[in-house]
Amino acid sequence: MFQLHHVDGLDQSKVRELLRAKENSSQDLITLVGSSGHVWGAAMRSTKASVKPIYISSGHRISLQTAIRIVQMTCKYRVPEPVRQADIRSRDYIRKLEMNAKRK
Repeated sequence: MFQLHHVDGLDQSKVRELLRAKENSSQDLITLVGSSGHVWGAAMRSTKASVKPIYISSGHRISLQTAIRIVQMTCKYRVPEPVRQADIRSRDYIRKLEMNAKRK
């Protein structure tokens, strides 16, 4: 996943506009094709209530299509479950470190 700022004619407002246009379709996913014709990734609304899209890109030895399938299979909430669990566990670890530092 990546965060889209402004690349090749694409920005967050344009992506949200494109997703809004697909609101009535069965799939809330668009391919991000820049002005140059380069495919930068995809944007997906992970839940019906989601306003912010998830940005998906290919990675080391993984195609865009495979990355999209993995994200679709692991989105129980807005964020894919592996990312969500990493966030939960890292915050818990930091909280424990802070508690131990206060005890000393």
